[in-house]
This record gives sequence, C-alpha cells and structure tokens, in this order.
Amino acid sequence: MEGQTRQKVVIRMSLRFQRRSLLGVVLVVVAALGLVAVPAQAADPIPTTTTLVITGGDHIGDPVTMTATATSASGTPTGTFYLTGTHETQAFPADANGSATYTDTMRQKSVEFQAYFVGTNGYGDSHQITQKVTLDLVYFDAQPTVARIGAGGLRLTLSFAVHLHDVNGAPMAGRAVEFTLFHPPTYSPGQSTGPVKVVCDTVSDAHGNAACSGNEAPAAIVSILSGGAWASHMVPDPFFGTSADEFTKLPVIVLG
Repeated sequence: MEGQTRQKVVIRMSLRFQRRSLLGVVLVVVAALGLVAVPAQAADPIPTTTTLVITGGDHIGDPVTMTATATSASGTPTGTFYLTGTHETQAFPADANGSATYTDTMRQKSVEFQAYFVGTNGYGDSHQITQKVTLDLVYFDAQPTVARIGAGGLRLTLSFAVHLHDVNGAPMAGRAVEFTLFHPPTYSPGQSTGPVKVVCDTVSDAHGNAACSGNEAPAAIVSILSGGAWASHMVPDPFFGTSADEFTKLPVIVLG
C-alpha cells in the first residue's frame, strides 16, 4: 500500500514536470514566431535641413531680415525656429511652408545669425549659422612704413600708407586714419592698448588711400622695429572724442 502511494506521487511529479517543460517549449516557439508582445522602439527622427537667408543690413541702422526654412525628403517639416542675431533668441513657429521670418535693425558691423529648428511630429532638429558683415566694416591693405634716417643720422622720417576698403573690395573714402608707433590708440572707452606715440592723422581719399609722414628721434628706431607701426580707423566717441574702431599693424622698412 505504501509502495503504491509513493508510485502515485512520483507519477504526479513527473506529469507536472512534463507540463512545465511543454509550457516552456510553447513559450519559446511563440516568442520565436513574434506572437509575444514586445515594447516597440521609438522610430528615428525624420532628417531635416535648415537654411538661413539674411537680406538687408548693409549698414548699421538698416533693417535686416532673417528667413529660416526647414526642408525634408518626407514632406514639409513642422516645428519651431529659434532665431538669434541682433536680438535675444526668440521662438517662431514654422508656417505651412516650413519657414519663419523676422526683421530687426542691424546694430553691429558684423553679426553672426543663427537659426535652430526643433522638429515635431517625428521631424528631427537642424540648424544653420550665417555671418553678415556690413559695408561699414573697414578692411586694410597694409603698406610698408618707411623709416628713413637722414641729416647725418640726426633725424628719422617716417612715411605711412594704407588702403581702406569694404567687404566687397570697394574703396572707402573720407575715413579718418591715425598712424601711431608701438601700439594702436585706445580701442574702446576705458581700455588701454599700451604705450602709444601718435605720429600723424589724415583722411582717406576717393581711392581709399591714406598717407602721411612725421619725424621721430633716431634713437627710437629699435623701439619702432619691436613695437611696430599701426594704422587705425578713427570714429567719434562719446567719452574720448574719437577712438579706434579697426586697426592693423604695418611692416617697417629702414633706409639709411
């Protein structure tokens, strides 16, 4: 009797093990066939491209317009543009064409405009940076400064020359230019560039050329060669009368 009971227990345990094994096999097969629900992975964002076009703003005070457009190979993107330039970053929703436009005033000679697009409805992000340089920014073509020693070594004559033009290469006439030794003059109110010796001032002609000359003690030649000669574009300044807006270092040639 006791043997029969043990035999029944063994048979039941064997059946339970077989059932569990069969269940495990079924689950493996079902999973392999994709019949078990698996959490779906998020789809990759649809790639977008942002372009930024700047119009106007040729001079300080002129209106300047930013036009940002987002495009995609899969329809017109939806989302928001964040535009930065002459103003703090502002948000503009993309219109039906995937664009946004903003007009402001040009306040600096050179401005970096940025458009950052944040996509929605599956569209990805993209951005574009465009640099705008006004026609007010002065560029220099430096000419060698000639230091000529004369009068038996008792006099040093300095001859300066520089050519001024805008970003497009057009000559800039009527610009005040100051030529100095050792350092350029004060760059902005309250800032010092170091020892400065002003030699002469002039105004650029119709061709954008500025030239003048002055005398210096021959003993200064060593300091001139180490500190250099400088040409600076001078503009009105509410604190100092005038200050240097742009400047460039000039090569120096010594003639006996």
